[in-house]
Amino acid sequence: MQIVYQAANSLEAHVVKDVLRQQGISSVVLGEHLQGAMGELPAANLVRVEVDDQEVDRARELISEWEAASPQDDGSSLQSRNASAGRSGSWLSLGLACGLGIAVGLVLPFPDTTHSSVAIHSNGLPEVQWTYDHRGEPVRYQQDRNRDGKVDVDVQYANGGADATELFDNDFDGVFETTSSIEAHRPVLTAVDTNGDKVVDMEMQFVHGVMHSMRYLDQQTGHPYRVEYFQLDKLIRTELDHEADGTIDEVVKYDGQLRPLARER
Repeated sequence: MQIVYQAANSLEAHVVKDVLRQQGISSVVLGEHLQGAMGELPAANLVRVEVDDQEVDRARELISEWEAASPQDDGSSLQSRNASAGRSGSWLSLGLACGLGIAVGLVLPFPDTTHSSVAIHSNGLPEVQWTYDHRGEPVRYQQDRNRDGKVDVDVQYANGGADATELFDNDFDGVFETTSSIEAHRPVLTAVDTNGDKVVDMEMQFVHGVMHSMRYLDQQTGHPYRVEYFQLDKLIRTELDHEADGTIDEVVKYDGQLRPLARER
């Protein structure tokens, strides 16, 4: 297997994984447990997506097409700084980067004694905005990653920033299709509407902040027709419900190279 994508965080890696899955390419996310161990420190490109050797060229082409929806950093935006700071589980670190090293910071009055720190892109549009309560704790973070004037990341915090609900518009169509729940600074659940019908059809579940399983949901019944289980970022087992009736029909176990070891029906 070969690396086709170095992700800033586990969520981004799994978004890429789903982009590939929709085109029939199987992939695996590696390095999530290392990122979790580093806490608030930069992930240093530890989180990555790998595919089989024969799928490398096609996977990279698909990823390039996906990335084209978000222009690359020209040196005046926050996007590359966000990536180098390690965005996963580290929105507070990003806020410090906003205050210490980028663009123009403005403090604006808000009702209820909240205040906001805004970074302005060279095109004059707000690119990142943090909102704080009267104690200086974050209550909301918003970002326009592709600089089209529309917010495509919206994070609302609770408990001093330890808990959060994160909304992402990863295809930049104006609709938040991805929702992630954070508890005690750790990801718990990410739900994605991959086809824009306003029905969640994919869920990523985390245990102690580490990727545990991915569920693909039938749109009619809501039952998972495929559940993938991971251990140390490697796929170890898949449960298949071919009829989407809530009954597992087949179980596939894998070795360390993602080769099926056994099938049980």
